[in-house]
Amino acid sequence: VAAVTPSVHATFPGRNGRIAFTTIWYSAESNDDYREIVSIRPDGSDPRLLARYAEHPAYRPDGRMIAFARGRGIFLMRADGTGKRRLVRGPYKEPDWSPDGRKLVLTRTRKPLGIVTWRRGGQRRWLTRGSTPAWSPTGRLIAFTRADQPFGYFRTIYVMRPDGSAVRRLAAGFN
Repeated sequence: VAAVTPSVHATFPGRNGRIAFTTIWYSAESNDDYREIVSIRPDGSDPRLLARYAEHPAYRPDGRMIAFARGRGIFLMRADGTGKRRLVRGPYKEPDWSPDGRKLVLTRTRKPLGIVTWRRGGQRRWLTRGSTPAWSPTGRLIAFTRADQPFGYFRTIYVMRPDGSAVRRLAAGFN
């Protein structure tokens, strides 16, 4: 069994100083992998396993809760890894909290593929095609990527308003 570093998705709340990230364990014998969410101090010390078979941690702005993806949904847990519960059922991943902590932006992984917002009370709204959404610090924009070329090799960075309007391209990149 070996640990493999994925394209990193980490989150830092600023409140308790811990960084949460996804780690991937790979078994060459079974050709299988599984993901865990771990938190550490900024100096790399005191690693703590928060959730197994989970990925894409996102601290709520107050630093007390973490949203994360597991299986078919988005879950919520306390920053210490306790109190896990399903928040959003369905084919979603890559959650990111709005600066006020009232909404999440998510990637929908089944048709229609794209970016969705979720509010408390279970309201979901499809915004646009894309993935890897992230709120701006002010909450006025959401940045995301979109595969604009055939086969999804080239990823372009876009921003839009939280209601899905005013989509504009920022930069082209390579996956």
